[in-house]
Parts: sequence; C-alpha cells; structure tokens
Amino acid sequence: MFTSNTNPITSINSLTTNIPATRKRYRDELYILPQFQREIDSLIHQHTMKIRLELKQQAKMAAARMGVLVAKTLREKDDQIEKMVRLNLMLEEKAKGIYLENQLWQETARANEAAANSLLHTLAQFGGAAMAATVEEDVESY
Repeated sequence: MFTSNTNPITSINSLTTNIPATRKRYRDELYILPQFQREIDSLIHQHTMKIRLELKQQAKMAAARMGVLVAKTLREKDDQIEKMVRLNLMLEEKAKGIYLENQLWQETARANEAAANSLLHTLAQFGGAAMAATVEEDVESY
C-alpha cells in the first residue's frame, strides 16, 4: 500500500503526525502566537472601524432623508397656512359685504316704515276729513 519514505511515525494519509516538537519549534510557536493575536486584533480593529464608518454614513444619509422629509412637510404646511390665510381674507371680505348689505336693507326698511307711517297719517287725515264731511252732510240733511 502506502509506505512512508523517512518517518515511520507519520500516519498513512499524512494528516496527523506523532512527531514530537523540538524546543526550537516550540519557541517559534510561542513567538508566532502573539503575532497571530496582533493580526487578529488588527483585523478586528479594521473591521470595527469600517463598520463605524458605514454606520456614520448611514446615519448621515438617514438624517439627510429626514431633513428632506421635514422640509417637504414644512412646505406643505406653509402652503396650507397660505391657503387658509387667503380663504380667511376672502371670508372677511364677504362678511364685510354682507354687513354692508344688511345695513342697506335696515336703512331701506326704516325708510319704508317711515313712508308707511306717513301714508297712514295722511290717510287718517283724509279719512277724518271725509268722515267729518259726511257727518256734516248728514247733519244738514236733517
């Protein structure tokens, strides 16, 4: 089957070995571990900074979108206020017109009432004179 060239301790498929580590290799591994830790820390730091930057950019974009929405809402509210002001002015003018028309009708009613009273007084005078003439005619006829 498979035969090992130089080391009888190595497994057949070469995935695992039972070779004892030498002191030099052990020291090298001790120096490599802190370096790996520093590299891992550096990668974590870089990734953290990248995420922070992305979050800041997203926050700026969200704030900009909110600013646009707020500005749009304010413009809409300003337009509504302007429309209500115009409507209010129009209604005030209409109320003034109705008030003046009411004053005119009241004055016309007073004038008509005075004319009616004058006519009644005149009618009473002519009616009274006619009644007096009729009474005199009746008295003379007797």
